[in-house]
Amino acid sequence: MYNIMNILRCAASLAAVFIIAAAPVGGSFTASADSTHTESSAVQSISKKKKKAPVVSDRYYRVSKNVKLFKKTSKGIKSAKLRTDKPFFVSGKPAKANGNLLRKGQDEDTAAYIKLTGGIYAGYYIPEYAGCEWEDEIYAKQRIVTEYGRSMNGGSYSYGAAGYRCTDCSGLTMQCYEQIGYYMAHSTVSQSHEGKGVKLRDAEPGDIIVLNYCSHVALYLGGGKMVHAMNSYDGIKVEPISQLKYYHVDTVRRIIR
Repeated sequence: MYNIMNILRCAASLAAVFIIAAAPVGGSFTASADSTHTESSAVQSISKKKKKAPVVSDRYYRVSKNVKLFKKTSKGIKSAKLRTDKPFFVSGKPAKANGNLLRKGQDEDTAAYIKLTGGIYAGYYIPEYAGCEWEDEIYAKQRIVTEYGRSMNGGSYSYGAAGYRCTDCSGLTMQCYEQIGYYMAHSTVSQSHEGKGVKLRDAEPGDIIVLNYCSHVALYLGGGKMVHAMNSYDGIKVEPISQLKYYHVDTVRRIIR
């Protein structure tokens, strides 16, 4: 009888130890939930460590004429059998020899190509430093906008339109700025509030000149010239800004800065 009582007491003691050890502070059994939370945190931590760095932001380049263009294929970078037909300014991102874009923190010396991200050659690759020079961002953006505007010279005016060489005045300036990824409303009134106001005598290439009580807008090209979609008779013209004497200048807006 004595042995049986001792055995029962030992069993009761062991059960009590098990309950105390299993129960968390506070008394309720939430060990399973705590364990799941810990495991989830660990997975999230590992996931964060594996997350790739973002690709390098767009840069701006001056590309020469007759530069060979390449395309990325399933077999790697291959010649597109195409060359640039004129010098131009363009946005792009550095890429490795396999065509993958360079990511932030990676060695710049591993870049072998520039992937063009703007203009008519967007998506093509050019060899780095082969007829390609890194350019100041503001200057390059000014050149991209004004060269596109100048290329519309001689086009036709069409009220409410916004096509290449067939547009109205605010459609022309809107399209020019789309070339650098800046989107404005197709409205002279709205464009009169873009960027910051500057004086006409301080105008720089790419500034827009809002005229005649927000009923007309022109793009300043630099060198005392502007381009604007005038009317159905005159069409799109490059003119000296001395012609502004026939207009009321409301404001000059600087967007590239």
